[in-house]
Amino acid sequence: MTPKTAVVLIDAFDFRYDAKTVTAWTSGHLDTEHRAFLSSLPVVSIAEPFTLVHGSLRDPIAECRLDRNSAVGTLNLMETDYCLVGHSHIPFVCCEVPENPLNHDMSSLNSRIRSLLY
Repeated sequence: MTPKTAVVLIDAFDFRYDAKTVTAWTSGHLDTEHRAFLSSLPVVSIAEPFTLVHGSLRDPIAECRLDRNSAVGTLNLMETDYCLVGHSHIPFVCCEVPENPLNHDMSSLNSRIRSLLY
């Protein structure tokens, strides 16, 4: 049987061992009510000036890479000034500035520059 994510949004076959273990445990401990609640949540949510997404805006559920290509793809699709990306569990910021589209300097974070916050 192919492992699934906790609310069965995608197969977990290519997850790291730790991620598969946590996903299987979580799935086994969710009751019907909590599973229904989690399944009802939007994969992308906008609350100005923020966009909230688990992975990337190109593929909110499955694309969870932390690389330049994914960041640029999300910056290109953003309709708000800030995008909060939850998957990484590693805090960092990517800012879109003309001289360096993926500046990682927190001092660049301001209301005039679109930013990804991981």
